[in-house]
Amino acid sequence: MNASPSSNEFKTQTLRVAGKDIHYAEAGAGKPLVLLHGGGPGASGISNYERNMAELARHFRVIVPDMPGYGGSTKGLDRADPFGDCATAMLALLDHLEIGRVCVVGNSLGGACALRMALDRPERIAGLVLMGPGGVDTTRSLPTQGLRHLLDYYAGEGPTRRSCAPSSATT
Repeated sequence: MNASPSSNEFKTQTLRVAGKDIHYAEAGAGKPLVLLHGGGPGASGISNYERNMAELARHFRVIVPDMPGYGGSTKGLDRADPFGDCATAMLALLDHLEIGRVCVVGNSLGGACALRMALDRPERIAGLVLMGPGGVDTTRSLPTQGLRHLLDYYAGEGPTRRSCAPSSATT
């Protein structure tokens, strides 16, 4: 029986890639598997996947980053192309780790990032597992009004009475 590392036995570090500090955890050996977390207050790679990391590390080289804007990584995203910004940072992390092709598991926002990675660099993606992926049909278009409000919130601007008020119809 193989011993499984616990989530606190994962090596963690922060690297500077694509102009951003990316914090990540890593353990295991074998084919690489990247786990991309969802969004929301307090989201991070480990908080999203801590119950899966040890078992997966028995079979794969598991890499669990905090995407830009979350956890220990650089805050803020390119508001004009947030999914592209995340995908660029994750691909740059893979470059730094000398990983050519990878399987990616993406949850919500992580699913949108994984989709964008596959659209931009299909030769880098060996497989995708998407759990409630955000951004379906929006990963290559401009952010919606709702996404812009969410980005304002995570940029520290927060919602305002004006930005949250329903628009009034004029006749």
